[in-house]
Amino acid sequence: MKERNRFYLFQGGLGILCALLQWLLFRSGFDFLRNPAWVLLFLLEPLIYTLPNLAEKYMPLSLVRLCAWAGGYGFIFTYYATMAAVPFLLMKGAWWITGWNGLENWISLYSRLVLAALFILIVFGSWRAFHPQVVHLDLTTHKPVGGPVTFAFVSDIHFGILLGPWFARRFVRDLNRLSPDYILMGGDIIDGNLHVVEKSHIFEELRNLEPKKGTLAVLGNHDHYSGHTEREKDMLEHLGIRVLLNEGFLTDEGVMVNGMGDFLYHPLSEVPPSDAHFSIVMEHEPVSMKEAARAGHDLFLAGHTHAGQFWPNRYFTKKAFDLDYGAKKYGNMTAYVTSGYGMWGTPFRLGPKPEIVMITVRCM
Repeated sequence: MKERNRFYLFQGGLGILCALLQWLLFRSGFDFLRNPAWVLLFLLEPLIYTLPNLAEKYMPLSLVRLCAWAGGYGFIFTYYATMAAVPFLLMKGAWWITGWNGLENWISLYSRLVLAALFILIVFGSWRAFHPQVVHLDLTTHKPVGGPVTFAFVSDIHFGILLGPWFARRFVRDLNRLSPDYILMGGDIIDGNLHVVEKSHIFEELRNLEPKKGTLAVLGNHDHYSGHTEREKDMLEHLGIRVLLNEGFLTDEGVMVNGMGDFLYHPLSEVPPSDAHFSIVMEHEPVSMKEAARAGHDLFLAGHTHAGQFWPNRYFTKKAFDLDYGAKKYGNMTAYVTSGYGMWGTPFRLGPKPEIVMITVRCM
């Protein structure tokens, strides 16, 4: 929790510097922004984002959600406006050096075009964030499996200050439409604010999940941020969701589902050896694919990366993980890393869409 608070304080401080840069950019295209009073409004935006993440316990829930949404959009606006400020600074520097007045008109036009482009980008990214796709993964095996069995795999849901009961109802609706035998939840079920989840009764919506056989889950790094993982585990299991922590569950069809502890909090967790069953390893962070393949497992499932969530972040997730999104074969084992169903920080996606992975396993 302390590390999380330090992260948001650092992000808030950095955001203030970026907000000042934004003001310099946009005042070049909009004369009314030259009033110094507007500087204060720009500087407040990063604080609106930071406040609900640090002080949600002391604020009315409605205000927390309002700040989370306003701050979330402010965050993504700042993110791209800061990038757009780089060409602005280069043009501004060229103007100062050359003294060519024609550049001032180009700078003003650039400022206005950036604002229009950001508006279009945010509208598109917001729509994309709430329209998940269904990805189908069909697997055949020589191992004994009692008839075709289906798993709906979802990860990175992030219930909390941004995504409340209404999002949980969408989540339940989208999963129930697929009518899977089992639902697999790959961690980061909450965003890190368990008391907000409790206060909002978000988990009560999960009572309406209707898999034919059951729901299995592992916890992710955000589930640990609240410091109350045992409480979250108890709440989920009270709803019939089995939480696996370095243990396995054998389905009625003879499929073994192994749930591992989150790598950041259980770094010494070992991939269990495979047996004669078709074997799935579910881990929040995609770090143990090669170990799982060597141990003889058939399917590895993970999330965590969000596939970068928005451009250009996927360049970094590709560097950080051997597999950051999609399917890949490791020997005889298939690995799939999902882009996740929910989102972190901002209701915005630009890149791979959110998704549910519908897995069918059948004998050859």
